[in-house]
Amino acid sequence: MKKAVAGAMVMTTFAKEIPNDEYGKAFKDFETTYGKTYANEQQRYFRYDIFKHNYMYITGENANALNSYELGVNDFSDMTPEEFAETHLGYVKASQRFQGVNLGVHEYKGEALPDSVDWRSKGAVTPVKNQQHCGSCWAFSTVGAMEGAWAIASGKLVSLSEEQLVACSKQNHGCQGGSMELGFQYEEGTKVCTEDSYKYTSGGGTVGACQASSCTAGIPKGGISGYKTVASNENSLMSAVAQQPVSIAVEANLPVFQSYKSGVMTGICGAQLDHGILCVGYGTENGIDYWLVKNSWGTVWGEAGYGKLKRGKGGTGECGILSDDSYPVATDAANTIATTTVSTDKPCCAEPCKAPLAKYFSTDAAHGFCGEACMDPAKFDTYHRFEANLTKADGEHPCSKQRTPSNTKKYTDYFSTVTHGFPGVLTVTLDLYAPEGMPDHSCCTVPLIQSLNCVGIPGKPKSMKIFGTGPYCCPASATEDAPCSSAAVVV
Repeated sequence: MKKAVAGAMVMTTFAKEIPNDEYGKAFKDFETTYGKTYANEQQRYFRYDIFKHNYMYITGENANALNSYELGVNDFSDMTPEEFAETHLGYVKASQRFQGVNLGVHEYKGEALPDSVDWRSKGAVTPVKNQQHCGSCWAFSTVGAMEGAWAIASGKLVSLSEEQLVACSKQNHGCQGGSMELGFQYEEGTKVCTEDSYKYTSGGGTVGACQASSCTAGIPKGGISGYKTVASNENSLMSAVAQQPVSIAVEANLPVFQSYKSGVMTGICGAQLDHGILCVGYGTENGIDYWLVKNSWGTVWGEAGYGKLKRGKGGTGECGILSDDSYPVATDAANTIATTTVSTDKPCCAEPCKAPLAKYFSTDAAHGFCGEACMDPAKFDTYHRFEANLTKADGEHPCSKQRTPSNTKKYTDYFSTVTHGFPGVLTVTLDLYAPEGMPDHSCCTVPLIQSLNCVGIPGKPKSMKIFGTGPYCCPASATEDAPCSSAAVVV
């Protein structure tokens, strides 16, 4: 026993030389490629030993012809999985959800889904970033989702600040981890800083004081009006990703994720969520369906910073990708769709739609109505940007088939026709139906931040519920039976 201890002491005193075999040559190439330097020769050999273990794992996985992915040496190949997880992960599920302006759950409504989606080609994804040695993945995922949402809402792709979230979102824990939902909640109440005006400085693991007050706004205060969670099934996530990039959480603490180079990762992990990333699309490669994800480990990882996870696994999905997904709702006040009332005593869209138009509908349970419209299917993606619940109908009066959340009433009572859009550019006329027996409440508004009640909403100071839905901000004279006058204007 004493000899063994003495031998160990000698090992720490006299460093071994890096051999000139396959592993030693690969390590020296690794040092040159990634600019690696170490404090001393003992430390260098220690890192070589870890590199050799990882290298053997990589070559072994790549020799397996059944794998649909390829691994490779990267900047992290001299780190143990435990070291890597400690500094490069950081997702921590929020202990309590829905404390902010949660706008509900995004669920698949039966709409036709595209075969493939890639938001990079649509100008809604910024270049790959690097969280470095800080457990701030949650902030990078949150920011990526907001960048995409704002690009779609405003037409402007702006690189936003992760440092603002790491330093200022006190519900989260900076480099010690956090969640995307809590990140969205923080951003609902403030301006979102640009990356140029508030740069990322926490990559070494140390977080400075919050300096958001002096930054330049990339998204103005109120531009993030809330967030939606995504139902935990494949079609719902596909539907959400077809609409915009989505924040997702996965299990990434295993060697395959650390050394991933290309292809479709499959069968490699469970659902112990520890890493926040961004889903920017989906597709099929060599007959295997996949989710396209943007990581925050720089371009040295994966396919220039992106990866593919198997789609269609079932359950919680590959690496738990279906377990905890969410996205922000962004509204650009300068690009907001106008709403006007059309003077009519009967529905405009009750007749069959004339080709090439087809019947679509959208149910908004929180507002208590269902809308029907004749739309051009070729423009569905554009319309869908403004109305996430839009679904192609299979009949002429689809609202009559929809039910309220309590499943007790159908949307059968016509009360108004409105036109949304920009005149001369893109408009759509909708017939609005309320649940049977519910009065017309089109003059009322749902406040974005319910804790503020109806303060500051002109002409609508009264907070009330109508047939159990709401609360709404209504005219002072409104009652549950008669919230609106006959001359009410939808706003």
